[in-house]
Amino acid sequence: MSGTEPARRGRAVVMQPGEGPSFWQPVPASGHADPKLFPANTGFDALSMGYQTVAPGGRVRAHSHADQVELQICFRGEGRAMVDGAAHALVPGTACFLGYDVKHEIVNEGADELVMLWVIAPAGLEDFFRTIGRPRACTDARPSSRASWRRRAAMSASLWATWDRVIFSACAPRICMASLVSRSRNDGSSSSGR
Repeated sequence: MSGTEPARRGRAVVMQPGEGPSFWQPVPASGHADPKLFPANTGFDALSMGYQTVAPGGRVRAHSHADQVELQICFRGEGRAMVDGAAHALVPGTACFLGYDVKHEIVNEGADELVMLWVIAPAGLEDFFRTIGRPRACTDARPSSRASWRRRAAMSASLWATWDRVIFSACAPRICMASLVSRSRNDGSSSSGR
């Protein structure tokens, strides 16, 4: 759906656990991202929603979103959210609102996985996870740290470093992400090795 088309009235999408895409995330998160509701399945490009699971000892790199607002809710595990330099405990039920240009990092300090629900507007985070991750089935074991996975981790670092400089318009988040990935690959910082 393009940004010029009106949202479809009466449309509903229900996703069950295990349904939808899932992507292994490279070091340092070393977990997986599970986009659930996004423009391709909702027909609504104003926001997307999903879960991110961070492995024990893992973290989501410090980053900000110049043109997106993010909500995060901790569902399981324990950790810390660094928000503009201030530390905040993450326990089940912790809710975070992260406005434009708010630098944030998620750190799993517990012995179990840290599971966060995210909602971002406008949509586009699901494309980022697809770009840096590898497809995951619910029954998959955590991937090994092969050389190709290390290359994806380098690409992830490059993308996170430029994430807040990318302009995501509500009508073309996939075009913007494709441009970012193309620039990352052309500057020699990574290859597509799987």
